[in-house]
Amino acid sequence: MYLALCKSCLMKTISEKIIEAAPNLTKKQTFIGKFICDNIYEVALLNAPQIAKKAHVSEATLTRFVYAIGYSSFSAFQLDLRIQTQEATQTSAFRQISCVGSDEHVVHRILTLEKDLIDETMLSIDPQIFDQCVDRLIQADTVVLVGGPTQGYLVQYLADYLTIFRERVFVVKQRDMAFYGAMEFLCEKSVALVFTYPRYPKETLKIASTLHTQGIPIIAVTDSQMSPIVQHANHVLITPLKYFLFVEPASSAVALIHAMLMRMYQKDNANIKERLKRYEALIIASDMFEFKEYDFTVKLP
Repeated sequence: MYLALCKSCLMKTISEKIIEAAPNLTKKQTFIGKFICDNIYEVALLNAPQIAKKAHVSEATLTRFVYAIGYSSFSAFQLDLRIQTQEATQTSAFRQISCVGSDEHVVHRILTLEKDLIDETMLSIDPQIFDQCVDRLIQADTVVLVGGPTQGYLVQYLADYLTIFRERVFVVKQRDMAFYGAMEFLCEKSVALVFTYPRYPKETLKIASTLHTQGIPIIAVTDSQMSPIVQHANHVLITPLKYFLFVEPASSAVALIHAMLMRMYQKDNANIKERLKRYEALIIASDMFEFKEYDFTVKLP
């Protein structure tokens, strides 16, 4: 039995070991863990002083981190890392790319960045976990959408459509009277969908912690398995990010929301289609739009 357990431990990837140890890591160790998870192929080619320098920590802190995730020495960690990785990539701690030094027009650079991030997201999303998240959104008695002070725009984008698809959808951006009032109606049959990206607003994490403490299942949408939201989450969907400035690339997150809505329609077709028909009838009658003759539900399967 002991040998079986040891074999199981050895089969874990570096990233899995870091994620497992995350609740017990210090802030500096957590930052190193995020750096390694986000830049694992580059790190595999570096020695201890180089990793420490790039992660902006001391070699002593790096050594303590290696012990904390279960290795007896840095050399053992490095050997395991190099076995698990075979190619390198160039990134930085928060994956910020220099916005100078290229002759390519900025519009092409930005569109290429967004396209690359969507490609990364396609590789990071497990369809089975994605479907589990969608099932929760369909089956929950109440859905809480959390965006905090910086990802509120993503929450509002989703809420505009989700409130058409189903009843009892709440948007939360801060812990105020409305939030605590809504807590009375939440239970383990509810679900919270939480968006958070670097540098991870404390208010979002406090909202998530409150929901988690109350036993509310949480779906986290974030950029890394080392995001601090992961410790509160039942499911995690990763949409990786890279930055030129501090402007948040949002195309992959918006595409994920679009996919969620589409999958909800596929899984709950009859119910949602009827809701959409009623919505379209109201919109057409409201004289809201200049072009109001077209009914989007006509061609829906």
